[in-house]
Amino acid sequence: MLGASLVLLSHTIAPAAWANESFINKTRVNEIRLAQARFTPDQLPLSDLTNSSELQFDSSVRGRIGAGSIRHQGRLFSIYRFEGEAGQLIRLNVVGELASDRPSDRIQTGSLLVNPAVILLDPNGEIVAQQPEQANAANALIRMNLPTTGTYHVFVTSTIIGAGGRYDLTLQQIEQVR
Repeated sequence: MLGASLVLLSHTIAPAAWANESFINKTRVNEIRLAQARFTPDQLPLSDLTNSSELQFDSSVRGRIGAGSIRHQGRLFSIYRFEGEAGQLIRLNVVGELASDRPSDRIQTGSLLVNPAVILLDPNGEIVAQQPEQANAANALIRMNLPTTGTYHVFVTSTIIGAGGRYDLTLQQIEQVR
């Protein structure tokens, strides 16, 4: 399990801490969940694309994942859509915070989304990009040229199952230097 992260009550624990006896004594086995950074289509609420919100280029959205969010396989999601053109260079950024920056006993409703993840679906429903590559990151950034013209969907969630909170989502069109 080299390089893996362990999540305990929405708090990331470094692999070195696993052997800590006081950590083991305070932990119940059913509260441990592995954080995940890579998503597959079956892990996304694809049937809820009609509930997506419009996302404009060169704008930011302050969102919140919580009580009214879309639920799928224990995760909470916000879904956005935008119109893109083949070859268009974009930048998608979701800012939240690291789980390790917040003790598990201090999780509050108004806090930032821990370990945010962003997944981009192309007009054919295929995952064309997702970030982060690892499960322990304070933001998730995608920069890419869009492969085709049409409606893209952006999924915002956390790499930690059941985690929620506030986030800032920005979509930018980047001018290509020629």
